Amino acid sequence: MRSKAWLAGAFALLCASAAHADDDNALAAQSFERGVDLYRKKQYREAADAFERALKLAPAGPAAYNAARAWKAAGDPAHAADDFATALELNQLTDQQKRDATSELKALEATLGVLDLEGPAGARARVAGAEPRSVPAHVHVTPGRLMTVLFTLEAAKDEQTAAVGKGEHVALRMRYTPPPPPPPVVAAPAPPPPAAAPAAETSKPVSLRTPLAVGAMVIGGLFLVGAVKEGLDGMDARDRFVAGGSKSTSLHDDATSKRILANVFGAIGLVTIGVGVYFIAVTPKESKTTARIGVGPGGLVLDGAMP
Repeated sequence: MRSKAWLAGAFALLCASAAHADDDNALAAQSFERGVDLYRKKQYREAADAFERALKLAPAGPAAYNAARAWKAAGDPAHAADDFATALELNQLTDQQKRDATSELKALEATLGVLDLEGPAGARARVAGAEPRSVPAHVHVTPGRLMTVLFTLEAAKDEQTAAVGKGEHVALRMRYTPPPPPPPVVAAPAPPPPAAAPAAETSKPVSLRTPLAVGAMVIGGLFLVGAVKEGLDGMDARDRFVAGGSKSTSLHDDATSKRILANVFGAIGLVTIGVGVYFIAVTPKESKTTARIGVGPGGLVLDGAMP
């Protein structure tokens, strides 16, 4: 009669809260009801599993309390002690349930050992292959047995073993070295601006003064040579004209024409050479003014240097 009374009372509390709960609470109520039904059929381990499913969906003291009673009836005192402790932490129990849970937990802990598990934030621990739980946690274990505890945190793992005596507490903490912080991100240096293409120098203007001056001087020289030759020929004709008694008209004319031709050639040669000398004298010096056109990052580049 007593077991029926606490099951009915706990079920009534859970159903009352489930009336205003979301879908998870509705599923928790269904699991809780199934646990009650299995407990009445003395299928205690199955009933404990159903109560713990309800506890996960909607953490509440009555679900943990009923799971503890089912585990104890199934002959699993360690699980029973864990759920009694959870029921007292979550509260929501009646005064009678609180007294029962406190009394049962005290009696069970006298026959069990306790692993006090600690670790960094986010770490979880699996004791003897059971379902992982968040740390810190207090896990009741059968005394005298070598228990394996596997701590996990992201990709890190730490496996430890411990044997706990009856009524003893053994503390285990995850051995964890935080990974070094990633190196600071350093922005890659900006690439240098593209170099400007070599500037193309403008071609120097071609001056015709110098070749003209040279040509004029050469031609003038030829005329002077011709003038000298004609002058010598004219003198020779004159000498023959005198030697012949100045009677030969042809020699006189030949001497006269050659003298005239020598004078003309000489005049032309001197004028032509004078022109050449003039061209050379007045040819402008090479200008130092330069202009360059190139291609740079922004387009065409035009620069220059003045003398």
